[in-house]
Amino acid sequence: MESTKEKLLHLAELLQQQLVAVFFLLILWEVFKNYTLSSVGTWHIVLCVFGYGVCFVEAILMFTKEGFLRDADRFTRSKYHALWAILGCVSVTVGVALKIYQKNESNRDHFTSTHGRLGLCAWILTVLVALVGPIVTYSKKFSHKIRPIWIKGCHIFLGIAAYVLGIVTLGFGLDYLSAYTGEHGRIALLVFLIVYVSYSLVRPVLTLFNLFSS
Repeated sequence: MESTKEKLLHLAELLQQQLVAVFFLLILWEVFKNYTLSSVGTWHIVLCVFGYGVCFVEAILMFTKEGFLRDADRFTRSKYHALWAILGCVSVTVGVALKIYQKNESNRDHFTSTHGRLGLCAWILTVLVALVGPIVTYSKKFSHKIRPIWIKGCHIFLGIAAYVLGIVTLGFGLDYLSAYTGEHGRIALLVFLIVYVSYSLVRPVLTLFNLFSS
C-alpha cells in the first residue's frame, strides 16, 4: 500500500505531465493560429519547443522514482531516456537548421539576438550531451583511463546545462509570441515553463550532488 508521501509524489508527477502538455498545446495553438503552416519559421518554433519543452523533460523524468517507469529496471529506464533524448536532439537540430535556412533565403545575419545566440549555445551543448551519452553506457570499458563516475557526472552536468540553456532560449522566444498572446499570456506560458522545468531538475541536480559528495 502506498504511503501518503508516495501518493503526493505520484500526484506531483501527474501535474507535471499535465503542465508539459498544456504548455506545448498552448504554443501549438498560438503558432498554428497566427503563422502559416508552409512557413519555415513555424516549424522552427514547433520543433525547438517540442525538443526542449517536451522531449528533454520526458528524458529526465524517465529516472524519477514516482514516474511512469517507477517499476521498470535500470536498463528499461535508460533505453527510454535515450529514445526521448535522441528524439529531442533530432528535433532541435532540424529546428535550428530550418531557421538558418530561412535566414539564408532572406539574406539576414545569423545569431544576432540574445535568443539566437543562446539557442546556438544550447544546441552545441545538446550535441555534446548526445555524444557523451553512449560513452556512459559503456563507461566500464574506459575505466582503465577514466573513472565511470566522472563520465556519468560529465553527462549529467552537460545535460543539465544544455537543458537549462535550451529552456532559457525558449523563454526569450516567448517574447516573439507576445504580439499574439499579449503580455499576460506570455507571463502565463513563462510560469508554466518555469514550474515544470524546476520540478524536473530536482532529481538530476540531486544525483549530480550525491555523485561527487559520496
